[in-house]
Amino acid sequence: MSFASTSRSSSYLGVSDHRCHCGELCGMWVSRTPRNPGRVFIKCICRRCDCGFWQWKDIADCAGAATSSQGAPETSPALGNHGPVDGYPSQSATRANGLDAPADFRAEVDRLRREYLELEGKIYRAFVCWFTLALVIVWFASRV
Repeated sequence: MSFASTSRSSSYLGVSDHRCHCGELCGMWVSRTPRNPGRVFIKCICRRCDCGFWQWKDIADCAGAATSSQGAPETSPALGNHGPVDGYPSQSATRANGLDAPADFRAEVDRLRREYLELEGKIYRAFVCWFTLALVIVWFASRV
């Protein structure tokens, strides 16, 4: 299999069959770090939500196991709550931030979407008001 892209710490393999909290398919990478060489992980590739989800593929395949069959922990004490890959937060860090359940994540996305649409509506109404005012001023100026 050829790699589509590479970085210092990982190489992209393609799209995984696993889904993120946001419902999008995850991308699949292979780690090239000294701590986890050759270990495959998945992470969210959705550019709209930027949720930062990532997980080792062997853990995702085991549906919630705390460590892989190799016994490597999900995070390193030296890295704090961040995983060893590209600075993305680990699953435990995501849980600590209160985004454990997909429903919580979905509710937050829906709340932000409603807030965005409300602001967009206010901006549109303000634009229409100012445009109408400008037309009225031009109309009065042309009559004088």
